[in-house]
Amino acid sequence: MTCLRLVVAHCDVKVDERADCGHPRITKEECEKKGCCFNSSISASKWCFFKGLTS
Repeated sequence: MTCLRLVVAHCDVKVDERADCGHPRITKEECEKKGCCFNSSISASKWCFFKGLTS
């Protein structure tokens, strides 16, 4: 019997766990085109970051 787990990518990543996915002046459109998340609501954090994974 094989057991499969579903892994879901999401953008709800804690600020201190964000892994940079862009350059300092990347736009929301450029970031999302790379398949990453964009959130500029916290100025002292990474705005373009890799999605988190949840199983």
